Amino acid sequence: MKEVIPGTKFILLLREPGARSYSQWNMDRNRKKHCHDFQHFKNKMSHEYFKRGCYVDQIKHFLKYFAPDQLHICITERLGEETQKEMNKIFEFLNVPKMNVEITPKHKRSYTTSMPSSMRCVLDKFYSPYNERLFEFLGEDIKEWNI
Repeated sequence: MKEVIPGTKFILLLREPGARSYSQWNMDRNRKKHCHDFQHFKNKMSHEYFKRGCYVDQIKHFLKYFAPDQLHICITERLGEETQKEMNKIFEFLNVPKMNVEITPKHKRSYTTSMPSSMRCVLDKFYSPYNERLFEFLGEDIKEWNI
């Protein structure tokens, strides 16, 4: 990709990883890809539901091939709460004129069951070292992820 379109700019949306993994599991269950409850995956932390939320390693791998100024990282929760502010940052990154934007969620689904608090604790513990490394890499804590 770097050879074909070397100057490409990338926008990476990061969602709180525990919520992201639960959302992916819920979507897959609704699509009948599995019938397991979320607790079933508790002992399989290498499963894709969990690995995808280890963002810092993925970002560092990406940066082996592309320059840091080709990547803009946006926090999904901020985009939802401060849409125009976050979109202005994206417009600036893309070097395009700013415009007013309203975002309407299109794929927001409800959960038939909420995440068990015990699983929330497991996920927080699992993602904590990855998040700390991510915060260090970004030079800021992501306060929206404090649960």
